[in-house]
Amino acid sequence: MSRTEVGMDSVVLALASGAAAALSLTTGLSSVLVGVMVAVALLPPAATLGIMLGQGNMSLAIGAGLLLAVNIVCVNLASKVVFFLKGVDPRTWLEKEKAKRAMVVYVLGWIITLIILMPVIYARRSLV
Repeated sequence: MSRTEVGMDSVVLALASGAAAALSLTTGLSSVLVGVMVAVALLPPAATLGIMLGQGNMSLAIGAGLLLAVNIVCVNLASKVVFFLKGVDPRTWLEKEKAKRAMVVYVLGWIITLIILMPVIYARRSLV
């Protein structure tokens, strides 16, 4: 049931999971953190969404789906920011220019999506 409720703690957990996964990839540490990120942030709400849809409980399925959406957005946003801060970029100049533009577009897209999801989170919390 806890995977059907979304709050600011869910956003923080997903941001931390995405940052940890990206850090593990950029520093050469064990890739186990990527698996932990998936296990903590993405798998539980995805499984809960499937179970609730199977039961026909749309209210709880919407909550799990919203949590999954928030987790996907936050994991991607945190990963992009970590990659940017760590200076991960392509080797050639042309690819670097394309990557810079793409980075700005992707980060802005994830931020806008998160901003759109925040009122949905609060509206859902007030209804429940």
